[in-house]
Amino acid sequence: SWVLGSTWLVTVQFMGRREYVVQITGLEPNRRLEITTKTGPMKPVATYLFEPANGGTRFTRHVDLPVQGPLRIVKGLIRKNLQKRNATFVQNLKDLLER
Repeated sequence: SWVLGSTWLVTVQFMGRREYVVQITGLEPNRRLEITTKTGPMKPVATYLFEPANGGTRFTRHVDLPVQGPLRIVKGLIRKNLQKRNATFVQNLKDLLER
């Protein structure tokens, strides 16, 4: 089960790193889950929303990536890459659920 404050190690290739510690920083059971990255040069916050829709559930994933310091120069490229990764994540999840 999901518990506010829980942390775990995630393995994913992003910004030259492979492992990130993430923490549940927001939780509304059956409605909203917020996960904040605690390691690395940037601290993205992923929000997952679950809403009733047409007898099923609408799933929305949004990632906020605060870009500060020298990385602001490439902020547009980072955000574009993040949007692409987010779309791929959602499509992969959809494909898995529909199998």
